[in-house]
Formats: sequence, structure tokens, C-alpha cells
Amino acid sequence: MTEETSGKAQQFAALRAFVRAYLNQDYEDEYGTPAAAARAFCEDANAEERNRVVEEWGAFVASVNGLSVDEVNARLTGELGSGWSIRDVRELKRVTLALETSAK
Repeated sequence: MTEETSGKAQQFAALRAFVRAYLNQDYEDEYGTPAAAARAFCEDANAEERNRVVEEWGAFVASVNGLSVDEVNARLTGELGSGWSIRDVRELKRVTLALETSAK
């Protein structure tokens, strides 16, 4: 792990935990969609955990704005440990909406 990657992992520690637990390789079998996984997380997590993940997800999405699908997937799978890979960057917005709506 490079120093830059290590720093990003620390910056997104709560997000990384969410992604590894809910957007892992089994997310489709368990939740069906990434948005459904996000809603399940919000049901399971306490308010502090939800708020932290919403905040870190927003920062992550902002940090990948303008990147290609392949570049976003490299960040999702490499830095965050996701089992989910996007096919279209609009999928990020669906997860954002699920997190923001369910976290309230």
C-alpha cells in the first residue's frame, strides 16, 4: 500500500468498512442492488455511523467526479475493497440517494 493509498484509506475509514461489509462480492445475493445494500446499512447502523458514511461517501463521489468508469472502479475495489464495480457513473448517484434518504 502506498503512502497516498494509505492516507485515502484513513480518510475513508468508515466508508471502507461500509463497502467491505455491504458492497462485498455477495451484495447481489444479499441485497439485490447497491442502493438496497446502502438502505440495509442505514437500518443496521447507528446515527453516528450513518452520518459518517454519508459524509465520506459524498467526499468519495466528489473525488471521483470526472473519472472514467475504470478509474472509479479502481478506487472502489482497490482503495475501498468493494466487491461492486460500476458500469455507469450514474450508479454512484443511486447509492448517494439511498444513503441520504435512509440516513434521516
